[in-house]
Amino acid sequence: MRLIPLGVEDRAAIEAWRYPPPHETYDHAEPIEGAYVAAYAGDDLVGYVCFGEPARIEGMKDEPGLIDLGWGLRPDLMGQGLGPQLIEAALAVHAGARHRIADCDWNGRARRAPAKCGFVETGERLGAFVLMER
Repeated sequence: MRLIPLGVEDRAAIEAWRYPPPHETYDHAEPIEGAYVAAYAGDDLVGYVCFGEPARIEGMKDEPGLIDLGWGLRPDLMGQGLGPQLIEAALAVHAGARHRIADCDWNGRARRAPAKCGFVETGERLGAFVLMER
């Protein structure tokens, strides 16, 4: 999996993705802004990652020495084991840094992907989100 700067076509495609219930919470209701990159497998856009402010949920604060990481797969690829590959590609961007991910507490499948990459739950929760760090 390779990460490249998010182009206009990538941005439009990701903004148009619609996830099946109960995953519709991952739909992009607002235009994508900030430090996003596109994830490709071959010539196929398979997902995205974001860093910093765009990866933070409401109530998360910037912490020095910690990089917030957000990620998403194309809706038709969910549950096919690509999550850990995408997360590992994102971790390589800031190799050696500490990272934090916020995942919905009801989405065990989404939490398993970062866990396979060495993330552990911190015990901190923000509303319906579980925080994980590596």
